[in-house]
Amino acid sequence: VARQMFRQTMHYMVNHLAELDGDHGTTETYCMAQHISHDELLPMHLTWYLRYVDDVVRVDGRWRIKKRVLFVEFNTRTAGRLGVA
Repeated sequence: VARQMFRQTMHYMVNHLAELDGDHGTTETYCMAQHISHDELLPMHLTWYLRYVDDVVRVDGRWRIKKRVLFVEFNTRTAGRLGVA
């Protein structure tokens, strides 16, 4: 889906907190996502500041996301060629 929405995208995952209880747990992860739109004449450079809150479960020794809630804390938008190669 991201390829349809943006020409380029990069995510920085930071401040990860995990609270585990046996084979279940919750995680909270902050993210800064950089996006460049498809518009060739005037691309938009978007920065989204996100927070993922996940319910996780361990299945066959591997942790899996059971449920994810995505919060967009705030975002910025800049017109022009910023970050476009």
